[in-house]
Amino acid sequence: MTAPFAAQRAAWAGEHGWEFVPERTAAPDLFGTLSWRGPGERDRPVEVEGEITGAYGARRAFAHDRPLPLVRAEVRAQVRYGRISGVSTHAELPVAFVLLVRSGFFASTYPMPWADGLTCTRRPFGTATAVWSQPGTEQLVLGALAPLLQNAAQILSGGSDREYLVGVGGAAVLVGEPFHSDPAAALYRMGLADDVATRLENAVVSAVSPGRDEPR
Repeated sequence: MTAPFAAQRAAWAGEHGWEFVPERTAAPDLFGTLSWRGPGERDRPVEVEGEITGAYGARRAFAHDRPLPLVRAEVRAQVRYGRISGVSTHAELPVAFVLLVRSGFFASTYPMPWADGLTCTRRPFGTATAVWSQPGTEQLVLGALAPLLQNAAQILSGGSDREYLVGVGGAAVLVGEPFHSDPAAALYRMGLADDVATRLENAVVSAVSPGRDEPR
């Protein structure tokens, strides 16, 4: 029988010098604020299980699971995409959410009514993806992530082959998926988060200093 995801990650952490915490309560984050319920729900702490933390390249990183609830009224993005990895960023990034799926219909219809104030772009560049971005940053986000969006099918094939939800904002990038959370899946999500972070960091720096690469 395959060991539970938490046990697999605990063993991996011990072998690679990462820290492991069986359970803890975390402050609300990018996924915790995406709630099907009222705004007050979004401020509640988040219960996480089987968390590993360590260094992914030059970034701090983590992976954990968020338990599935038994009541439909409790369902939120952090539950559907409850197998989560995240990395720190080297620059403050605008708030955005990116849905990577195979189905153009799903990308065209997936509801995010709780992503208050964000601008939604369905199927950018003709892809089976959707992007919710902070108003005024749409072109920056879409331009920076265009190669990733256009290669969504390959990204999915290399990982879970199902779907990912990427959350960006402040000093973090999170990636959630519905099912897989063994160490390999957790690391794959970290790689995706690192790619997103790097692309957006470069775009933010370029937007602030557009002439930095011009010859003197």
